[in-house]
Amino acid sequence: VADLTTPVATLSHTALSHNQRTLDRWAGERGALLAPHVKTTMSPELLRLQLDAGVWAVTAANPWQAAVMAASGAPRVMIANEVADARDLARVLADAEVWVFVDSPEAVAVVAEAGRLARTEVPVVLEVGFPGGRAGVRTLAAASRTAQACLAPRAAGTPGVRLAGYGLFEGILATGRTPTDLAKVGTALERAVDLVEGVAARYPVPDPVVTGGGSMFPDLVADALGGLARSLAGRLVLRPGCYLVHDHGSYAHAQRDAPWLDLRPALTVRTTVLSVPEPGLALLDAGKRDFALDGRDAPILELTRGGESVPWPGTAAVRRSNDQHSYLEWTPAGTDAVLVGDVVRLGVSHPCLTLQLWRALPVLDDDGVVVSVARTFF
Repeated sequence: VADLTTPVATLSHTALSHNQRTLDRWAGERGALLAPHVKTTMSPELLRLQLDAGVWAVTAANPWQAAVMAASGAPRVMIANEVADARDLARVLADAEVWVFVDSPEAVAVVAEAGRLARTEVPVVLEVGFPGGRAGVRTLAAASRTAQACLAPRAAGTPGVRLAGYGLFEGILATGRTPTDLAKVGTALERAVDLVEGVAARYPVPDPVVTGGGSMFPDLVADALGGLARSLAGRLVLRPGCYLVHDHGSYAHAQRDAPWLDLRPALTVRTTVLSVPEPGLALLDAGKRDFALDGRDAPILELTRGGESVPWPGTAAVRRSNDQHSYLEWTPAGTDAVLVGDVVRLGVSHPCLTLQLWRALPVLDDDGVVVSVARTFF
């Protein structure tokens, strides 16, 4: 990696493999299947790592993402979102088994039309939403209308769509895992379960998939939706996105209170000191075009000088950035703690925001040797 020009974002092969094994084991102990949300990385190489681990499916946010995943070898893709264009969806249906979220008769009609265009029957997941949140039905009446719409094409002899399960995304309910956050999420999940039980009693589905997100609150989702899946004789499917890469910021902070989920940050950014114009301040050659701060400080993980690690001020961190520069600041102020030409390895927060800035990321072994490359297709 020392031979690469900075700035460069890299991934740790050891951390990636560890994170996949960790989540596989944790999900297996709870009887859950995995459908990781691959829009986090949009990388065929990382997707294949997940497929090789035996995930049940991969998850996309829209048809073009699903097309990338299908072209990368994914046999089953869940679009955890409503789709607005039947032709876009129909083009993907020939390349993979595609599941789609729906929350209205209009959304069902789009999927049914795509199924007719592709001459296949598309399994759909009735999405349950939360007041003030994103998509998803809010009431039993809306859920019943949507479920009934799934039956209409079949009754007319042109199926195109079949109701196959129930889903939600709980990640927007809170940004941390404080007791207040956990109570809020738990209450919302209980209400969602009640709604699903109500619509399932009216419109039962054989062997339904019951699916939730699972990045920030996997324990709560596994408990609430796992019980629901068992009561409906169905399957629990979790769709975590950021677990594979993890981070040094928002997810690491939130999951410090969940030590049972031992994930390791895989993504870091290497950058070089260009200038030390005043005490306590250094300018780096990486900026907003290279990594995202996500409202948090980017911590220093390592400082190297001439290829050797050297100590750095314990308070040093990147707190602000411009397009092509970032500001490394430390106290107490001094001019010799960081020198021009030093290489700084930074941690990042919320991996989605940084990964989308790179078309290819070197994957390193524990000795810093490039063993592969993860391409991205955002």
